[in-house]
Amino acid sequence: GVALIIVLMLLAIMATIAATMSERLFLQFQRGSNQIHYQQAYWYSVGVEALAEVGIEQSYKDSDTINLSQPWAIKEQVYPLDYGQAAGRIWDKQACFNLNVLSRVQPTGQQTTRPYLVQVLQRLLEESDVEPYQAEVIADSTWEYIDSDSTVRSTTGVEDSTYES
Repeated sequence: GVALIIVLMLLAIMATIAATMSERLFLQFQRGSNQIHYQQAYWYSVGVEALAEVGIEQSYKDSDTINLSQPWAIKEQVYPLDYGQAAGRIWDKQACFNLNVLSRVQPTGQQTTRPYLVQVLQRLLEESDVEPYQAEVIADSTWEYIDSDSTVRSTTGVEDSTYES
């Protein structure tokens, strides 16, 4: 009776150890597989970046100007790879609004007038079909969040103390 209980306990312990070893082996296999895929994706991105750089340089050599009619600006270019494909496009971000410039915006002398760049952000949001009041709240809150001081300077914005609580 006691021998049977000891044998069953040993069998249970061995089964537990085997299951743990199997789980760890599977986990290590997954980690290795993830690292391989990460490295592959990294090198694909490096290659695509180099290809884009060559395309832009070639466009500049062919013409004195860079414009959207050149080959680099073709939408959704697809390049075949060994196990799939890479697709993408390049676009000029010169015409995009950089939120980081709001950190250097100084308030106007009048409390009722928003700084020019905050007004531009609000108009951009409104042009993107955001309701005017919501665009005002987003523009003011973004400006207040990005600026370096802790003084509320807009009617709908909040400062650091609100985000800290």
